[in-house]
Amino acid sequence: MNKLSLLVISIFTYSLSYSQVTDTGDKVGIGQTNPSSKLDVYRNSGNETIATFGTNEGSINIAAAGSSTENPTYINYISSRNANNTAYEDFAIKTGGGVGQFLIKTNGNIGIGESSPQAMVHIKQSASGLTPTNVSGGMYIENSGSSNTHYVFQTATSGGGKSFSITNAGNVGIGTTSPNYQFEIFEGDGKETVAQFRTNEGIIGIAAAGNSTENPTYGNYISSRNASNTAYEDFGFKTSSGIPQLLIKTNGSVGIGTNNTGTHKLSVNGSIRSKEVKVEANWSDFVFYDDYELRTLEEVEQHINENGHLPEIPSEAEVTENGINLGEMNAKLLQKIEELTLYLIEQNKEINELKEKVSSLENK
Repeated sequence: MNKLSLLVISIFTYSLSYSQVTDTGDKVGIGQTNPSSKLDVYRNSGNETIATFGTNEGSINIAAAGSSTENPTYINYISSRNANNTAYEDFAIKTGGGVGQFLIKTNGNIGIGESSPQAMVHIKQSASGLTPTNVSGGMYIENSGSSNTHYVFQTATSGGGKSFSITNAGNVGIGTTSPNYQFEIFEGDGKETVAQFRTNEGIIGIAAAGNSTENPTYGNYISSRNASNTAYEDFGFKTSSGIPQLLIKTNGSVGIGTNNTGTHKLSVNGSIRSKEVKVEANWSDFVFYDDYELRTLEEVEQHINENGHLPEIPSEAEVTENGINLGEMNAKLLQKIEELTLYLIEQNKEINELKEKVSSLENK
């Protein structure tokens, strides 16, 4: 081997040793004499930037920041800089033509399918002709070029999936991508329960039953259930503190201003104002039947003297303790009126007989 060859080999070996480039045959180490992967780059100088990939337009830097580097709070990162390394530039990940499909701006805004993100996260679906009714799945934030700009989060594909959407008009939809009202929930699976509101104590359910639901004859309703959803519970409407001002019991009884309905279907603690009240009750026309035994006035007088009230009419003490049955009491009062009418008819007959006798005596 001549002297020139020995000199070249010496210089090359010295250069490799100085730059710490190691080639083990299937692994290359830079700054690393024992590379652990295909390419292992190591820097131990206190500088966080490990590698730079640059062109005349800019550079991509790979850095690992720690307690001994110049920026120990940055942790590990990839940075995008201009060609002379004096300023940061936007950074993108590209999976196809056009702008980067994932873009991080120098102001911190992130764009997915959007080259000019206007917020911290701006996701844009720019497929031509896409409308909220045919979103194929995933997250849909902006429908580019359409007047029906929507924010849609969808959990199923092929349209019809469960979704949460906000329209450009401010309407919010759950289960629908085209809400027509400020808040709209749609259940399209044949279930009647549209929404549930739960705590550890119980459940309030909103349901709409129709021909295609499990209980089509129920109609639309609000239900009250226990926390385990195994039984119904009382349901109330509250407009102030205390017990619900309107309470519906599980036995079907209703209390207004009271939770003690007893055996009554409707219990009201307070007055009732109404233009008309219809009560179904037995009536008292039996007084006019031929077999009705009408008490004599002497018997009525005796009952009053002994009891202090009319026969078949409750006493003051009974009414104070138990109240009255409106239909039953009206029937009893009518009974007394009809009895009084019979007494007047009988007395009228007696008066007419006396008049005839008096007239006969006068003629004689």
